[in-house]
Formats: sequence, C-alpha cells, structure tokens
Amino acid sequence: MISRFDFVAVQEVNEINEWEKVMRILGHDWDWIATDVTDPALGGNGERLTYVFDKRKVDFRNIAGELVLPAKLLISTAVVPAKADKGADLAKVDGKEVGKQFRRTPFAAVFQAAWFKYEICTVHIYYGGETGRRLEERVAEIQRVAEFFGKRAEAALLAHLPALRPRPALGAPSGQRLGALPASDRLRRGARAPTVSPALSTRARAGLRDRSGTA
Repeated sequence: MISRFDFVAVQEVNEINEWEKVMRILGHDWDWIATDVTDPALGGNGERLTYVFDKRKVDFRNIAGELVLPAKLLISTAVVPAKADKGADLAKVDGKEVGKQFRRTPFAAVFQAAWFKYEICTVHIYYGGETGRRLEERVAEIQRVAEFFGKRAEAALLAHLPALRPRPALGAPSGQRLGALPASDRLRRGARAPTVSPALSTRARAGLRDRSGTA
C-alpha cells in the first residue's frame, strides 16, 4: 500500500527490524526517517513516528524535530494512570504543577517535491476516553498542536510578507493603525471585484478529466 504513494507518515512503528523488512520490499528508491521511541513514563507505548518517501519524487531537506511545548502551553488537564505513567509527575514552574508534555511527541520535518517545499507534522493524539478528564486531555492535545503551529505560521507570514504588517495611516493620531478597507468600501472607491473566466474554469476541469479520468 505504501508504494502507491510518494510520501507516507507511519505511526506505531514498534519494531525497527520489522520495519526494515518493509523498506527492503519497497526498494532502494525509498528512504525513511523516524523518531526515537516514546517514553512509557509519558504514556506512550515505545512506538516511533516515521516518514517514508520515494526519493525520485520527494527530497528530505535535513530539518526535523519533535514538538516540545513551552511552559505556558503545557497540558494542565493531564491524567496520570497508575501504571503507564508511574513516576511521571506534572511539570513544575516556581514549585507549582502546571501540566505535562504530549504523551507521544508530534514529529515535524521539512520536505520538498519539485518546487513545493513544505513542513509536515504527524501527530498521534492521546486516545483518552469518552468523558471526563481523559476526554479533556485528548481535546487539550489537539488544541495545543493548533495553537503551537498557528503561532509559528503567523510569525512566518509576518517575517516573509512585511507588506502585510499594519502601518500608521497618514495624518492618523499616534498609535492608530490603517488596516485593509472592507470589500464594500473598495468597490465604492471604484475597485472591481475579481472575476473568474468561465473558459479558464472549463479548461481546468478538462485537464482534471484528462489526468484522472473523472470530472
């Protein structure tokens, strides 16, 4: 099944020897990168998170890491099962318990396919339960991933597109910022609303049919 794709994230790789058998079947055109095993003290089961890719189509760009939450984003609703998390205390700041890291640390890496360079993160969320604190912890892990990468994306956008940063309006009082005009104002000032060419849309649909056999 892996060979039907150019790039796959595989979770719960517990036995490296068995995984290497899979790679031998895929052949020399394929490569992979994996995390260390998850710490059972955090609630993982000794698994690895793995990326496997066809080197003829995808290049690894030598950047990879596991997501470690800063103190203010730690999961404060974490449940500590008696056996799985024995000895795994919640993190402390100034002597106060504030939360813990992910049970299975999300794994991010940078790859490139032709002109398209991308960072991807595979996440094995805590299973939790249907109700109570176990459900709350599952939801909290999902929220932390979204918050972490949301902040990173915002910072990257501002760094690479400085023109989008708010600028003081000419003649505006100190501290007042000039944002984008509402669409209605732009139209009233003579700006035309963007249009899509029906012919272009038809050609695009035709191209999709040619490649996939379906509309």
